[in-house]
Formats: sequence, C-alpha cells, structure tokens
Amino acid sequence: MSSSAKFSRIAAAVALSIGLSTTAMAQETSSGVRGTIVNESGAIVEGAVITVTDTRTGQSRTYNSESNGAFSARGLRVGGPYTISVTDSEGTRTVKDIFLTLGETSNIEISLQPADVERIVVSGYASGVMTEATGPGASFGFEQLQSQPNVDRDIKDVIAIDPRISIDPTNSGAIGCAGVNNRFNSLTVDGVKQNDNFGLNANGYPTERLPFPFDAIDQVAVELAPFDVLYGGFTGCTINAVTRSGTNEVHGSVFFDYTNDSLQGDEVDSNEFVVPAFNERRYGGTVGFPIIKDKLFFFGAFEKHEPVDVIEFGPEGAPVLNEIEGLTSEILDRVSSIASDVYGYQVGDVLSALDLEEEKVLAKIDWEISNDHRAQITYQNTKGFTLSTTGLGNDSFAFSDRYYQRRNELTTYGVQIFSDWNSKLSTQFRVNRAEVVNGQTPGSSQPDFGDITIFNAAPGVDVSIGVDQFRQANQLDYDTDNYVFIANYFEGDHEFTAGVEYENVSVFNLFVPGSQGIFEFDSLEDFENQQASRIAYNIPPSLDVNDGAAEFDFRTFTAYFQDRWMVNADLTLTLGLRYDKYTSDSDPIENSRFEQRYGFSNAQGPDFDLIQPRLGFNYIYDDETFIYGGVGLFSGGNPNVWLSNNYSNNGVSIRGSEFEGDSTDPRVLAALDGTNTANFGFELPALATDPEFFVGGDGAVNALDPDFDVPALWKYNIGVQHELDAGLVLTADIIYTREKNPAMSIPLNIRNAGTAPDGRPVYQDFDALDADCQADPTSSNCGRSGTDYLLTNNPDEGSGWVYTFTAQKNFENGFNATFGYSHQDIEQGSPMNSSTASSNYGNLSVADLQSPGVATSNYQIEHRFTLNLSYTHEFFDGYATRFNLFATRRSGQVFSYTFDGDPGFGDERFFEDRNLLYVPLENDPLVNYGPNFDQAAFDRFIADAGLEGSRGTIVDRNAQDSDWVSRVDFRVAQEIPGFMEGHEGEIFFAIRNLGNLLNDQWGVLRQVPFEYNEPVVDAEFADGQYTFTNFDGPSGQRIDTEASAWSARVGINYRF
Repeated sequence: MSSSAKFSRIAAAVALSIGLSTTAMAQETSSGVRGTIVNESGAIVEGAVITVTDTRTGQSRTYNSESNGAFSARGLRVGGPYTISVTDSEGTRTVKDIFLTLGETSNIEISLQPADVERIVVSGYASGVMTEATGPGASFGFEQLQSQPNVDRDIKDVIAIDPRISIDPTNSGAIGCAGVNNRFNSLTVDGVKQNDNFGLNANGYPTERLPFPFDAIDQVAVELAPFDVLYGGFTGCTINAVTRSGTNEVHGSVFFDYTNDSLQGDEVDSNEFVVPAFNERRYGGTVGFPIIKDKLFFFGAFEKHEPVDVIEFGPEGAPVLNEIEGLTSEILDRVSSIASDVYGYQVGDVLSALDLEEEKVLAKIDWEISNDHRAQITYQNTKGFTLSTTGLGNDSFAFSDRYYQRRNELTTYGVQIFSDWNSKLSTQFRVNRAEVVNGQTPGSSQPDFGDITIFNAAPGVDVSIGVDQFRQANQLDYDTDNYVFIANYFEGDHEFTAGVEYENVSVFNLFVPGSQGIFEFDSLEDFENQQASRIAYNIPPSLDVNDGAAEFDFRTFTAYFQDRWMVNADLTLTLGLRYDKYTSDSDPIENSRFEQRYGFSNAQGPDFDLIQPRLGFNYIYDDETFIYGGVGLFSGGNPNVWLSNNYSNNGVSIRGSEFEGDSTDPRVLAALDGTNTANFGFELPALATDPEFFVGGDGAVNALDPDFDVPALWKYNIGVQHELDAGLVLTADIIYTREKNPAMSIPLNIRNAGTAPDGRPVYQDFDALDADCQADPTSSNCGRSGTDYLLTNNPDEGSGWVYTFTAQKNFENGFNATFGYSHQDIEQGSPMNSSTASSNYGNLSVADLQSPGVATSNYQIEHRFTLNLSYTHEFFDGYATRFNLFATRRSGQVFSYTFDGDPGFGDERFFEDRNLLYVPLENDPLVNYGPNFDQAAFDRFIADAGLEGSRGTIVDRNAQDSDWVSRVDFRVAQEIPGFMEGHEGEIFFAIRNLGNLLNDQWGVLRQVPFEYNEPVVDAEFADGQYTFTNFDGPSGQRIDTEASAWSARVGINYRF
C-alpha cells in the first residue's frame, strides 16, 4: 500500500535527478506527469522537447517546456514502464523504468546533466510504498491485489488495509469509510459507475458479489477527501479501479481454486456445529495481445464462480450452523401437514446448503490512434444469483419455499478518448452505459400463495411459510447513461481544468408487497383452525399487480472549474468549484387526499442543486517531509431508492387494507375467520377489496419535502508524512467532517399528544380527514392503518473526527510491514440505514419519535488497528515463496439499551423495541415497580452496564459497545516452473480467520445485531408515573457463526 504524499528526491550523484511529489486527479482512469526542466545550475530551461513513451505499446507523446520550464502530460495509461526523454541544445537525456499510479499526477523536477539514469521509480509505486493523493486515501497495485490473503477474491479485503476502511461481514460485506454510511460510497471501473446506484444492496455493488473479474484489475485507488472538483457522487469514499490492457507482448493467466466442508471451521467459542457437505470451485483466466502492433490491443478476462450457500439456522438436530432451541422436526411436520391438509399448500424443505452460480466477462480494446490520441472501449457482463433465506434467525424459522433467489445481471459499455491537442491543451471524453436487471424469484412451487407467519409455533419461535410479502411482486431494472467531457489547459504555473457531466438514470420498479396477502396467526392451533390475528393486502385498483409498477428517471447535470497552481517547486494549491443540478422529467402520481391532509402535493420530483467549493494543497517541507490537506464540500451517494419510494408509494396506484383481531367490527372479525373463504393463502376475504376498507387515495404515501435540500458533507483534512533515515515512512492524518442538510424520514400522520414521565414527547395517530379525529383528536379510533412518510432534512447536523496513523517499511531481506491505527469519534442524526422510508424511520433507537437528535453514529468504529506483513524468499533457487499476513483488531458495534415494546409513546407496531431506556434514580418518584419486577437484578444490570451515571436520565443512543473483534488472514504461495520459457506457475493456500483455526475462542465476532438495540424492561405509564412491569434483562450479544469460523481455499495460478 502506498502514499502519494511519498516522493523521492533522487540523489545528486545521479546524472539526471528527479524530485517527486504527487497530486490527485479525479475519479480517473489514467495517470499523469507534470514537471519543470532546469539546467545543472538550477535555472529554468525553456523550449526543451519532452517525450513520454509507454514501452508496453510504443506510443510516444511530445511536449515543450514553457517559459517557466514547466510541462504537463495527462491521460497516460497507469503502470509502466515509461521512459521520459528530454532534448535541448546540449543533447538528449533519458529516464527509464518510470511507473505511474492511478489518479495521480507526479510533479517532477528534471535537472539536465550529462549522463543517463538507469532506473527511477515514480511515486514509490514499484516499491509498494503507500500512495496518497491530495487528501487522505490509498492506492493498490496489481501485485498487492494478487498477493493479499483474499479468500473472497474481492477488492474489499485489499482496501481494508487502510485503517479508516472497515468491512462489515454481518451486513453483506458493507464498506465503511471513515465512519460514513456504507450506502454513500462510489465505485467506478474504467470510468463506469458500478456502485449500487439504486440503493438496495448493503454490499455497495449492483450485484451480489464483486461485479467484475478480479484478475482484470490493474490498480485500485480509494479516496476519502480528494479536494479536486472532478470527484463527486459520494460522501463516504470513492473507489476507482482501472482494468489491465493488452500490450505488444502476448500475456495472460488462468486460475483455479477450491474449498469444501473440510476446509471450514466447525467450532466457535466452544460451540461445535455441523458444516454441511459441499464442494465449491472458482476458475477463470485473462489474455492480452496486440491486434496490430503499436496500434491496437485486446484484453479479456473471464471468471466463473460456483459457490455454495450454507444455511445458518435450522431445527434441533438439523445439519446447520445454528440449531434453534425448542424447534423440533415434529413441530415442523405438523406445520407441513396443516398447510397441506387445510390450505392445499406444499411447504418447502429444511435445507442445509444450496448451490449457486455467477459468471463474469470483461473485454477491452485499446486503440493508439496516434501519438496524440488514444481510445479505450470496454464491455463487461456479470450475471448470477444468490439465495436469500428470509425468515431465518435465532428465534424464527422458514421452510425453503419462503426463500427466494436474487437474480441480477449487470452489463456495461464504455468508450473513452484521450487527446493531446498541443503542449498546453488536453481533453478527455467519456461515454458510459450500465444496465442492471434485478429479479427476485420465490422458492415456492406455488408462487401465487400468500405470506403466512405462525407466531409461537414453538415456544418463542415463529415459523413462516409461503411467498415472502416483499417477493410477491418485485422486479427492478435500471439503466445509467453517463457523458463526461474534461479539458485541461496548461499555462505557466497554472493548470486549468473545466468540465461538464450528464447522467440519466432510468428506472422500472415493480414493488407491491403483500399483493397476494399477508396472514398472521398467534399459534399453531389458530393456524389449524384458520383463525388469523391479522390480514394485510396491497394491490392496484385494477387488481392487476403490473399496474403498480413505477417508471421514472433521475438526471444530474454537473459543471466544474479548477485552477491548480504550482506556486513553486514545493507548494501546489488547488482551488475549484463544482456544481450539481438534480432534476427529473417524471413526477409521482398526485394524490389529492394527501394534499388535503397536509397542505402540499406529493407530486414533486427532484429539483435541487448544490455548489461545492474545494481547496487543497500539497507542500514538500523538505526531502523527507510532505504535508497535504484541504477543505471541501462533497455530495452524492445517497441512494436513488429514497426518491423512488415517492413514485412507488403514492397512495393511489397501490391501495391497501388491513384487518386485525383487536377490532370490534364484526365484518373485520369475520374476514379474519378463514372458514368463511376457500382457504387463506390462495384467497383473500372479499372485504379486502371493499371500498369502505380500500379507500382510493388512502394508501400509504411517501413524499418529498417541498423544501428539501441536497444532503452534503463538509470535509477538512490535514496530513503529514515523514520518512526517517532508516526508510521508515510515518503518516499522521486528521479528517473533520460536518453534515450539511442530512436526510431523514419521518411519519406525517402522528401528532404530539402529551409528555411521558421522563419528559419525552408522546405521539398519537392523527388523520385530518377522519371523522373520529375531527370529533375527538384524542380518540383511540383516530387515524388510519397506513402511515405517510416524508423525506426531509434533519435540523440536527452531526460532525466527526477521524485520526489516523500509519508506519510502513520495506526491508532489504524481502520483509515488508505496514502498521495502521484509526480512531473515530462520529455523531449523526438519522443513520438512514435502509432502502424504505418506514425502515429509515424505524431502524434506530430514539427518545423522540419525530426528532432523532444527534448521537454516536451507527457507522463509527472507535478504534481500528491493522497490521500487514509480507515476506518473500527463494527457498528453491529461482522460485520464490511468498508469505502474506493481514491482521485487524477493532472496537465493537455500538448499540442502545431500550424499553421492550412501546410503553405508550405512540410508536408503530413494527418498531416497538427502539425507545431509549429511562434509568431510574434509586428512589425515583417517577417509577413504580410491578409485583413481578426483579428490582435487585435490574440494579445489578445498571451497575454491570455502566449506567449508574445515567440514573434519572434517558440513556444516549449508541452509548454501548459490543465486544472487540480480531481477525487474522494468511496466505502462502509457492512459485513453480511453467511449461515454457517466460511462463510461471503458483500454488497457494489462503485462510480467513486463522485465529479460529488455532483456538476456537479466537476471532469470534460477537455483537448486538441490527437494529443495534437491547430491550431490557417492560413498562407502561399513567398519571405522570412509569410502572416497570418486568425486567427481561439484555438478551446478550450474539455470535455470528459464519463470520467467526475459519475458512480456507487452495488453488493454482498460471501466468504467461
């Protein structure tokens, strides 16, 4: 891993000396070189001819030094080797073996002296020293990508070397960058966006796994706060990758790796479990060659993955990782029999594993049009499916018919043209298209069946059958078209950059949850007797589910201008402005009843803009010290699905009805009696479509605040890097962030109805169009079943500090080491951790249901240590053995103590366990204790949890921490002879979580699961006083077995 702050001043003894620093380019697919020509006495040289040659393709570009001796070369392919020749009246001098890093421009000073230099490496790329751009970030070259102990063949395991970047295995491998929401990142490959542009996948990809062949990647750069106006579309981090290219030499590779149940751990924290028998393999290859030498080149990559998804939960005695206590095969047999005999439905199986599939293809053409112009054309296709085991958990079970396949296909096309029009002007033109098709196929053999949940089918365990409500009508397709034009003009000490971008996202979203019905039963007996406790149903007025689809587009226009000023050989300032305009030609369908209720229309699409100023600097203090930093406003990365919700949930195109057993309406009670219909699941009660219960315009609405402003994040940074005489490179870095207009989701149809004993507000459903509400706003009959949500801005703006330190050294004996530490102190309002408005509202712990306030961020990793070690030695002459170890230790996931259920604060039934706990004084007049409340145990809990200082107050959100987590990954690889000269082979063994292999107590991931709350007390209140009725005690942190158990792979690489 390397840092662009790192530079080398070549010793004066060499004839041609170059001093290096680096500055950031934007979300780039290329590199650059900029410098100054001076003579032996240090005077500038005007009119020198500089020739930059890529030895891989033979392409040469020629530039002239300006009156100040400066030149600039842009749009160069990453990597190398390059040669730079300088010709003046004294002759020609040549620098050989220069390697360039993605997204960086190397500032060089060339002193013309009478001899050549044999080898110089730019930016320390070849030596693997950490490369950082203007502002904090990291870059990773091909060799490091290939050598890391990367069991999953994913760039995540490589970029996590940076201590500011963490990967959450409990959340689909979500990428956390410096404490920012994992959905706010950006990923580009050869300039094509490949992050989850819609916003449904926690992993950040539009696919279930890495969306491109791993071996196709040449370099990856991660930027956290790049103060360059070309960077946009993120507030967390931007991850830029470029693929390899063909050259004048034929080159390629093939690989195969394998794992099975014998290469998986089967014991965690003294708990043994059964790993189902399985075999999993991956294979693929790459090839690059010249189509026309020095002119036209091809590169292709293919990867096939045949994974196995191991089921984590099952009944007692099943071959699964975790057995659900109390759930027996006899209970499941009874569920199956009732479903078949009473409902005519065949449930699925109790599975232990399922075979999956994924295939990735990439093809790339490089055309050296002339020495001044080059083009790239890239095609990529990734398709596959994975299994989602919805309904499985420690206290819930679902048969395989409830599971569903998440099928997705990503196809991208990209064209880039780089042009040097003269020594001053260069341009880049880019056109990209990404097509994403996402389907969700139910596992049921009877896909028209509804969603049935049987509560307490076993003591404390719920069992589900049928088609999951969210899969009953669910199809998402979206296309993203992107056009980019950038011009760079070099004049004296200034390099001016101007550009425009246009992006259009076209969306087709069919999402009608519960279109076949949602049925809930309070017991197995009720299920057998067809006595439902709740039925819910959603459908378009036409009763044709396809009429509930939403089609719309989002457009972003961007313009920017920037001046990069080389004040002198040591100081570079970058100043610019970026402008983003968000619009849409599509508006949500208008709901007149919504406007009558709230006084504004829901038919509002995006129409907002944002100016983002940027200022950055690089300063070479001396030959060993480099200082960098800046300030800038960043925006983007906010999932489009938040806006999509307003189009899909307008209360008109989809209508809903709901019936619950606590109703006194005899018609509702009759509807819940399945004996009145043929059977539940296939048929709904006629009342479900009765206009009285199915009022047009009274469906749940998601709307955009008319005064909504674009969420953004201010970033401030200062960093310093210093190289000691022993070659030890030390880096210290600080990032300060402050939110600007952060987003949040709130319900509209609740009103303040008083105050709880501890002072928090109490809310109640309210519907301005409801007759009961008009007669008595405090009536329990006031309101309606649906909830309207508003996407708005949080008036409370969070802030955060991230402190980072790294130390890196390459030793002469083949040993290299990098140590990193990062400390985060992040506060935020709503974490916005979901794709739906209701979940964004409900999936956080609060004291005030309408105002979450600012508290410790869900995404904060307070402490994170990293250690990356590598050692290379030839135990066999001519054949290297490589050892690579990566270790990390971090503080645990934050969480909150809450009330169990809703004591009466007015929360929705699905978000009841999120009300922050009030910790009473020892003799608190606000609290009575019920006869069954164990006060002594409660007091012990308060002491053990460190809550003594919180007595008499409501606890803060996320004030608690789960256990620390450690993990060590290891890889050993041995070179072996190839079949021909110039060929080489490699056999390797890689293991994830080596600690668990050595000791089942090590490497355990134990935490409070999402939504990160621990309900501990049942309570109610009346007349200004709580009654604590039951102390449940914390349920305790849960072990993630899959993330804690070791896993390994063996494989072979062959390169030619």
